[in-house]
Amino acid sequence: MGIELEKVLENEPWQKFEKVAQEILEQNNFETKLHYRLKNGQEIDILAQKGNVVLCIECKKLGKKYNRNYKLKLACRQLKKKMQTLANKWNKKIVGVVVTLWPDVIVEEGIYVIPIFALNEWLKMIENIVFK
Repeated sequence: MGIELEKVLENEPWQKFEKVAQEILEQNNFETKLHYRLKNGQEIDILAQKGNVVLCIECKKLGKKYNRNYKLKLACRQLKKKMQTLANKWNKKIVGVVVTLWPDVIVEEGIYVIPIFALNEWLKMIENIVFK
């Protein structure tokens, strides 16, 4: 079933990809804000909060495109900078996540990289780790 979602989203515009990620977060009781603007003009695709935890989520359709390793590392570096801006402003636990079409769950530069089809299960798995 998960791979089917990936195949469907592969041909959809990025807006649909973000909306599906947002819906998965909301189904897991997160309050979400799509396209959260920072004061420095940067944007976070989805800001999701549950209790004292804020997930900063970038949605990147890095499926089978050329040079995806480089683009993934760049996205993670950029997200870390955005997270630092939030950390200076809020007293909350901030977790970085890049949601992709990439088939593997990995951690890159301290940022979780999660395939869209695994996001729901990942959210349930980290419940006991991150929210303690």
